[in-house]
Amino acid sequence: MKTNLFTYTILIISIFSNSVLSQGLTVKSENGEPIPFTNVIILKDSLVYFANEKGEIKLPQNIRIQDSILFNHISYQNVVYTLGYLKSTPNIVLKPRLSQLDDVNISSAKKENEIALGATSNHRRIDFILNPNKNLTELARFIKNDRSIEIQEVEFKIDENQYDIIVFKLNFYNVNKNNLPGDKIYGDNLYYELKRKDRKVKIKLENENIILDEDFFISIEIVDIKGEGELILNGEWKYYTKGHFFRTQKINDWKVNTGNNAFPWAVEIQAKF
Repeated sequence: MKTNLFTYTILIISIFSNSVLSQGLTVKSENGEPIPFTNVIILKDSLVYFANEKGEIKLPQNIRIQDSILFNHISYQNVVYTLGYLKSTPNIVLKPRLSQLDDVNISSAKKENEIALGATSNHRRIDFILNPNKNLTELARFIKNDRSIEIQEVEFKIDENQYDIIVFKLNFYNVNKNNLPGDKIYGDNLYYELKRKDRKVKIKLENENIILDEDFFISIEIVDIKGEGELILNGEWKYYTKGHFFRTQKINDWKVNTGNNAFPWAVEIQAKF
């Protein structure tokens, strides 16, 4: 669904005791309704902050006047301004992206330079339960790749979502010497919102320039939640005890899934080469 709406990020900037405190509100120009979970990224320090469910943005006092700030939202184009610019021009306009996630349609006829990676045999009775309330915050799956590719789309299915809203990231990691997720290659700005009713997630990535030329890991990382319950992801009809890992906020090291959880997360990746 295309939209001509603009988003205004209204920043109120005050100075207290020689330090800058910034807070703002992200709203729609059509009706003034807030847009939740806008990403606000301090580029120099790679620090990420979020608008809350009311669209309110609060930044710490130690941001420098010359620091560049990226405003990012899944439905709108990115913009970057310095804090000094925001002080003099508080209204920030985010233009809508060309399409929403719900509008993505993939033709079954693949072009010659397209390739599908990841899950090949989804089975709706095999679920992986991702419960952020129990500190299970990131789930990663190994993807075999033997050519230079550019990621076009990521798709996965949800059997059940008991949360009102989930904010998650997609991350791409290289493979370290221990065959675990290593350094993050892409993912700093890949934030998305999942609602209770969503059952299929299709994320277009052709404008993100994600180019990979070897094996990699893709992960889903839970950033924020509203409500309580569980997120039950669709699994794949395949059993293996390596190449599928998780980690938590309390234990940052990657742990391999074994036993009933060895059925991998059924994520499908479309790429071109």
